[in-house]
Amino acid sequence: RYANVAPTSSSQLSCLVEETMARRLHIAGISAFSKAELQRELSRAFGRVRTVEPKGSFGFVEFEDVRSADNATHAKHLNVNGRRISISVRSRTTVSNKQLQLRQACTLNNLIARLIIHCHTTMRLVGHQRAY
Repeated sequence: RYANVAPTSSSQLSCLVEETMARRLHIAGISAFSKAELQRELSRAFGRVRTVEPKGSFGFVEFEDVRSADNATHAKHLNVNGRRISISVRSRTTVSNKQLQLRQACTLNNLIARLIIHCHTTMRLVGHQRAY
């Protein structure tokens, strides 16, 4: 997703870290399931899963995008074969207004950075020709 936008400042880097953390969730009650089963069931229910890291009866899941992670967070659990898998935000704390504002600012910063790169690329291709 960010192949064309390399982080050039600490704020852009922190935005990328924040987005990765927003996609990574804590899952519990998974000891009866294999890694492949978890990935398949979570993908089917909420969207594409990047990784699943089981650690006994709990683990972590990272979704491909923030929207899928938000859907899983709002669902709070998933029933698979009569067993309940709990899903929560990784930090085990509620998301504060400050964290929500930071996420929105990160999204805006990334959008602006991509727009600037697009404009520079377009200007380079056109060769700075002026239309009269």
